[in-house]
Amino acid sequence: MENTRNLVQEVLENAYLLVLSTNDSEGVWSAPVVFIHDEQLNLYWISQPTTRHSKALLENPLVAGSIIASFASDDERAVQVSGRAELSGGPSFELIEKFAQKRNEPVPKTPDDVLGFLEGDRWYCLKPDTYKLTHSKHFGYENVFLKL
Repeated sequence: MENTRNLVQEVLENAYLLVLSTNDSEGVWSAPVVFIHDEQLNLYWISQPTTRHSKALLENPLVAGSIIASFASDDERAVQVSGRAELSGGPSFELIEKFAQKRNEPVPKTPDDVLGFLEGDRWYCLKPDTYKLTHSKHFGYENVFLKL
């Protein structure tokens, strides 16, 4: 059986969207964001600081999310994640290139030349404490946890 960490990484590599859930003074909120990850399994995305989910992080940095890599019932692969999210200086240039490729955008020449940033866009980072893995080929209907 493959290492749980490797299977979580596989899901992250094969998925496109993180459905990010936040909690602020108005209640809970979810927003889909295109994400990338680093070797420590931290998740990065770009958002406007004026969006509800970005503002919620200032009130409460504790977040959760869901990432689905497959919709086929015989190959269910997904993770749920919890941790702390914060405004970030951004990932490495290598990850910025990966983000552009994931979005089918031109590969940037400089770190600031990704997706033709909308005015005011910022990078955010979710530093996970737990991943809950669903991987039907390896575990059937059982879930496996990865604590970081």
